[in-house]
Amino acid sequence: MSIWAYLLNDSNEIIQDGLLCSTGELIEEQSQIKTAIDNGLAPPLLRDFENDYSIQIGLAKDDLDVEWVSGEELIIYLKSVPYLKMNMVSKESYSMAVNQDGPYGKKWK
Repeated sequence: MSIWAYLLNDSNEIIQDGLLCSTGELIEEQSQIKTAIDNGLAPPLLRDFENDYSIQIGLAKDDLDVEWVSGEELIIYLKSVPYLKMNMVSKESYSMAVNQDGPYGKKWK
């Protein structure tokens, strides 16, 4: 399962998203993404995008912190480590959980 962050507008519509991490098994084929979405699940992470930060097991609510930076950026921390940066101006998301830019957002370097 993957954990995503979503920014919503006043109508509760998603205006931006970003991959935070995966909590377990990664998928091998892109066709599995559509199957997950069709079943109401968040898009799982393809193994091709995996790095040392991708999988986080045993997360608790207290492991998550959110920081608003200058009204333009949002940073989400897992266990005090910055994992996801969402820029509201450029509408780009930068994730520590991916090894390359792609459908999960940009690699946070």
